[in-house]
Amino acid sequence: MTKHHCRVCGSSLLERLYAPAKQPLAALNLPKSKEKALEAPTYELDFHICLSCSHVYNIAFDYYKIPYEEDSNLMYNSGNDWQLHILDVAKLASSYGLKGKCIVDIGCGDGGFLEALKTIEPDARYIGFEPGIEAQTAKDKGLEIKKDYFLAERDMKHYKPDIIICRHVIEHLSHPKEFVEHISYHASLCEITPIFIAEVPNIQNALNQFRVADYLYEHVSNFTALSFRSLFELSGFDILEFSAMYQEEVVVTAAQVSKNIAIHKSAKHIYNSLLSQKQNVHTTLQALVDNKKTIALWGATGKGASFINSFELSCDKYPIVVDSDERKCGRYVPGTGQLITHSSTLVDKPCDIILITTNWRAKDIAAEIQRRGISYEKILVVENARVKEV
Repeated sequence: MTKHHCRVCGSSLLERLYAPAKQPLAALNLPKSKEKALEAPTYELDFHICLSCSHVYNIAFDYYKIPYEEDSNLMYNSGNDWQLHILDVAKLASSYGLKGKCIVDIGCGDGGFLEALKTIEPDARYIGFEPGIEAQTAKDKGLEIKKDYFLAERDMKHYKPDIIICRHVIEHLSHPKEFVEHISYHASLCEITPIFIAEVPNIQNALNQFRVADYLYEHVSNFTALSFRSLFELSGFDILEFSAMYQEEVVVTAAQVSKNIAIHKSAKHIYNSLLSQKQNVHTTLQALVDNKKTIALWGATGKGASFINSFELSCDKYPIVVDSDERKCGRYVPGTGQLITHSSTLVDKPCDIILITTNWRAKDIAAEIQRRGISYEKILVVENARVKEV
């Protein structure tokens, strides 16, 4: 086991799978002379497999050592069977309707796949993102190309794509889950639910056949069908179609962003409510102080101490703090310094207002107040960002 965590599911259950001697880059920045080839820098390969989702990745990978912007990843796309495969994936994308749509291809390379889509349906907007030198080749084909990385926080809002294509890119990313879930998140913010067509190499055959050629430094992530499906399901997508293709050497999915905007809106509402309630509580308590009401805070440690510190209930203004637990008496509230006394002291020295600091114990505390015969004008709690009477 290692201190690392799976890049897909987050599990700490990893086992070393393959760690050969350092090797040069295998597909990118190919040397142009024998001398340069022999002097090529080498990089550490230390592939581990996740025992939870079967994802395989190089824990020694450093994305910034790879010169993607300086050279192209020379992938041979002209083989007859591979061309038929590309056509099959293009047909999969077109089955979701291309006419009049905005289609974004992330890491489009020389634009070959966009060309295939455009042949099927010319009446659509096709946009390719490619940070490498192949961007110019794609532009020369008359395609709309952005020589840049795709940034979900910027580009989902700007383009609002109906279909996202990402073929043979995700295996190069240091943090594939972050990449995929950011697309899901920012699509939700825009209130759109695009189809995501994604394809990566399938490492399963290499595992089954004990192949060594599949472990490239450039491929930090190596997906099985299970780990690739998990990547999307854990990142806010519903799987529409999923299959191993091209003699099961690649896995392809069509997934759709789930409608998780409700969670985002709820989080924003909670955040704003937590910010605003401090002023609401201070205003209510200050009015009681101005009316010469004595206030006892009931609940001194744990959630009680958190309450007192969160609302900045200072010792000089709110000196009376009681607790039902005798073991805490004689100690002080951390952060604000009130002496903690036992709740029974309120029998002989009652306060006008009892403010319960721990909502989850409010019913028990109210029962204790009645049982002990403690006098009061009001018992209060803070609930839904307001001070309310029990």
